[in-house]
Amino acid sequence: MIYGLFGLDFIIPEMKRDAGFLERKFFNQFAAAIIVSLVCAIIWLYLINYKLLGSVLRKIRATKSFGQEDVWDFVFNLPGAAVEYVYVRDYEKQKVFSGWVLAFSESADARELLMRNVEVFDLDGQLLYEVPLMYIGRKRDNIDIEFPVKDENGIRI
Repeated sequence: MIYGLFGLDFIIPEMKRDAGFLERKFFNQFAAAIIVSLVCAIIWLYLINYKLLGSVLRKIRATKSFGQEDVWDFVFNLPGAAVEYVYVRDYEKQKVFSGWVLAFSESADARELLMRNVEVFDLDGQLLYEVPLMYIGRKRDNIDIEFPVKDENGIRI
């Protein structure tokens, strides 16, 4: 297809039992195929890493699915401040942790967050203390997270 766009002849090598396959006249085609495959591989990695294909399919309402990983990974891999600042509610310890997410676990068993500039409140909203860095680890069925920051359009995720 690319050779056709540039008006070049694409030669399909003949397969013979005792004939040499890598002849000089096919070298340019092999080099072009390698370059095209590298460019396509890089484009594919961007599509996968930034979930662009899924994003387009969700935008045209072809799917509601977001991929193979769970919602935890999906949400914390979204860009923007709307998912970087969180409230973590711990009903057992009767505390609310408010801060910026620096890192999160991608483990299916436990939910771990590393947060910075954390303010710790009781459930009535009274500030208890502040810490510059905090690790929070919980079982996957024992964590509630709120995202109080609106995105740039003023819409909550």
